[in-house]
Order: sequence, then structure tokens, then C-alpha cells
Amino acid sequence: MADRSREFIDSVGGVDPFFLWCSFPDPHHPFAAPEPWGSRYDSADVTLPTRREGELDDLPPFYRESYADTDTQLSGFHGTSDLSDDELREQIAATYDMISFVDREVGRVLTALDEAGLREGTLIVFMSDHGDMMGDH
Repeated sequence: MADRSREFIDSVGGVDPFFLWCSFPDPHHPFAAPEPWGSRYDSADVTLPTRREGELDDLPPFYRESYADTDTQLSGFHGTSDLSDDELREQIAATYDMISFVDREVGRVLTALDEAGLREGTLIVFMSDHGDMMGDH
């Protein structure tokens, strides 16, 4: 995405106005960031989300239904609540890997705008469609 976006920015050549939609699919399953980002975070260092017995009782019914329904996928898995602590740590670490990679790639796009002299007059909108719960609510 960053390579194609940079190519587009280079092709604009200072022409105004322009529109660029740069949409990164990550962080998203499958959890596989390229190296060196793919092993940047050690799962042993990941702090687990705060959990307590009966926590779903205090939340809207959707949460209990999602965790109880084997047809509903949360974080790319059926039955997310059945993940062991080690599996959850691995999943969170892999997500952090992907976020770091995307952060670097967004930086490359912003650098291309700087290099083309377009950053000052460009409106940049960052958006996200959702986030995996990964044990947090």
C-alpha cells in the first residue's frame, strides 16, 4: 500500500487537487507482519487485559452472545474466550507487530508527501473501522 501510494504521489507532481485513498488491511488476521516487525514484541512481555469473574454480566448482551456463539468470530477465532493466557499474549504481541509495521508504512507515505512538497497543503484523515477486543472491553 505504501509503495503504491508513494508512486501515486510521485505521479501527481505537485498538481492540485488530488485524492489518495491509502488503506492498510493490518492489523488484521492472519497475524503475520513481515520481518523485522514480525518478531518485534515478545509475547512474554505482553500484559494481559484485566479480567474478572462475571465481567460479561455487566456488558451489553452482544458480548455474552459473541463469546457463547461458536459461529461468531472474534479476533479471527471461534470461541476467543477459550484462548489460553499464552495464546492471547501471542495474539496481542502479533497485533503490536502489525501496528508497528503499519506505523512505519504510514510514515513512508507522509515522507513522500514531504519530498513532493505536498504535505503542507494536504488534508490527511486517519480512520479505523474497528478494533479486535483481545480480552478488553
